[in-house]
Parts: sequence; C-alpha cells; structure tokens
Amino acid sequence: AWELLSDPKFNILNGTWLKLTEEMAGSNCHSFIISSEVFSLFDEEQIRKLISFIGDCNVFVVMYLRRQDKLLQSVWSQSVKSGTDRKGFNFRNSFSEWVTSNTFTSSHGDFYSLYQRWKSFVGMQNILIHVLEKSQIQENLFLDFLSICEIADFSGYKLLTNANVSPSGKGLVTIQKLLDKIQHPISPSMKKRLCDSIIVYDLANNSGDEKINFITEYLYNKIMNRYSDGNKKLSLECFCREEL
Repeated sequence: AWELLSDPKFNILNGTWLKLTEEMAGSNCHSFIISSEVFSLFDEEQIRKLISFIGDCNVFVVMYLRRQDKLLQSVWSQSVKSGTDRKGFNFRNSFSEWVTSNTFTSSHGDFYSLYQRWKSFVGMQNILIHVLEKSQIQENLFLDFLSICEIADFSGYKLLTNANVSPSGKGLVTIQKLLDKIQHPISPSMKKRLCDSIIVYDLANNSGDEKINFITEYLYNKIMNRYSDGNKKLSLECFCREEL
C-alpha cells in the first residue's frame, strides 16, 4: 500500500504490486485477501491504480469501522509511540491539545467519504461494513473476518494476542518528554530504539495500569459531532438506521 501512496516507508525489497499480481496470476487459488489499514487513506486515483493492478479479479471490500473518538486516540497514540510527526499530527501535543486544535483535514474518521470513494469503483453491492462494537461482531475481529470468508471451523487458526501492544498513559508521556528534551537531530532508527525501549520498560512495570483513555465528555462530543452527519448518512444507506 505504501507503494501506491509514494510513501517513504515503501521498501522495494519487501515486494511490489507487480510482483504480487504475478504471484496471483501463477496461483491456482480462486480468492485472495489483500489487507492494509492504509487503504482507508487512498484517494480516488490511488484506488484506481489498485483496481488496475488487480486486473480482471472481482473486488469485494470489507470495512471495519471503529468509533471515531477511539480511532483518533489510537492514531494519536501510534504517532507518539513512533515519535514521528505526520501530516496533521504533532507527537509532542497531548491528545486533548491535538483534538482541540486540529482542523480534521485528515481523512481519518470520515467514514462516509471513505465509503463513497470505494463505492464509486466497486459498487455498493461489493462492500460489506462491520462496526467494531461487541454487539455487532463475532468474539473478536479475526474470528469475525473468518466468518465473512465463510470459514465455520476456526480450529486450524492461531489467534494472536497483544499483536499491537499499547503502553500506559505514563509510557506515552515519557516518550513525549524524552524526545522533546533531545536538542540535536537523531536518526529515525535511533528514535525508534528509544521509543521501543521505553515501551518495553513500561509494559514490564505498568502492566497493571488500565488501558489509556484520554477521552473526556468534551472531547467525545467534539469528535462525534464533527462526524455525526456522515455517520448518519452511512447508517441510513447501509443499515437503514440512523446510528452506526
């Protein structure tokens, strides 16, 4: 996915779309699963390129939607964990500072626009949306996805735990303060080692802490009000109800 975004994270040694499509063409499989969170950031041109790479395959899109306040806190947490400033994200800001000052120019959380972009290429009938709420999915996301693939027997699959561990609130603040104190430029690899070291220490010493939650009633209302119109449109069009 990084390749289509022309993102610096793309490494040709990890494979290209051309190599992937060649592998698909030489396979006797009838279905292929291609997954990336980055697909949610694709604009129309990038989706067009993706569809053209896939060629004559019928494309069916599965979207998992996370409530926007939880989603944005996760995006902020990932930015802090990596110690990296991204477009619209400054890891030195607290979650509250970022939410209250951010103009929401990022596409994160605009689910209706995301749906419209993909619908224009694959059609509404080829999109399935699941909302990440306990009452709306299977036991967990992985099992829910297997059920979408019409796999009833889960016994042959290993469920991963803590695949993407989150440090405590103390750990995140420690990363922010440490990197903010560094006066001289350091390499991305060194920055990553520093962040990873703090996360490892934090997980070992603050494992009893509750999961981070910086979402106050004010921030919740600010975030959800921003996306309420789009959420309602999506809910009516896809679920025939007014709330996701």
